[in-house]
Amino acid sequence: MARIVPDDWKNLEATGAAARELETLALLEKLPDDYTVYHGVHWTRINEGFSVLGEADFVVVAPSGRVLIIEMKAGFLHETSAGLVKVYLQKERNVAIQLARMHLHRQFTAVFGAGTYRIEELLYCPDYIVKDAAIAGVPAGRIVDASRKAQLPKVVLEILPPDEPHFEAANRIHHFLADELSLTPDTNALVGAANTLVTRLSGGLATWARRLEFEPFRLRVIATAGAGKTQLAVRVMRDDIAAGKSVLYVCFNRPLADHIRAIAPKEAKIANYH
Repeated sequence: MARIVPDDWKNLEATGAAARELETLALLEKLPDDYTVYHGVHWTRINEGFSVLGEADFVVVAPSGRVLIIEMKAGFLHETSAGLVKVYLQKERNVAIQLARMHLHRQFTAVFGAGTYRIEELLYCPDYIVKDAAIAGVPAGRIVDASRKAQLPKVVLEILPPDEPHFEAANRIHHFLADELSLTPDTNALVGAANTLVTRLSGGLATWARRLEFEPFRLRVIATAGAGKTQLAVRVMRDDIAAGKSVLYVCFNRPLADHIRAIAPKEAKIANYH
């Protein structure tokens, strides 16, 4: 099965658009073990919706480092002279997956350099059969509609071959996506009936505190509730484990330790003060 990030998506009880995204994750999980799927069901964003990057709902990374952006449009769509559109609150919105692709291209080029990666695109319409593929602005082979939604994993593998050589930026792409999406559990975030969800932090503790370097001193953080102390701690734990270090997180009481244990990396040792 493919690796799903964030990985506790099966514990969610969501409705509406989030529920449809969970169904899609169940399909994408059927990809081979060495594939990774980044999704936006868990975390809230400053802007509405569950988008991962720009307009992308899912980002799939192949073993080679080739990236596939999947834009999912559930429900009924309209094929108009202006293109394929989706109605939101009585307003028509053009389905433009290219915007997400261009956005990610700019970021990847700035971080990794041109020619070191490859980004593909796919439009997924599980409830609608596209009659005129040209009107969607995406090649017919890159559209999976209701007529073949069960074939989504197969189409993804055709676009992201499992045996191609690695791209130059392959080893750094996962670290970039996890850091860019700020996949850090937020104890106060709620979507549906989930207990542990993820929020994106823009310029918060988890971002700037980890950029400080000083030896032999240590950083002490004193802040009010909701300031991002837990998010910072989880990010530091993940950083150290990735660096091959051992991690001990000590809480003041048992209930807090139990909660942290559920959101911390499994390799970390979580204990309470007593």
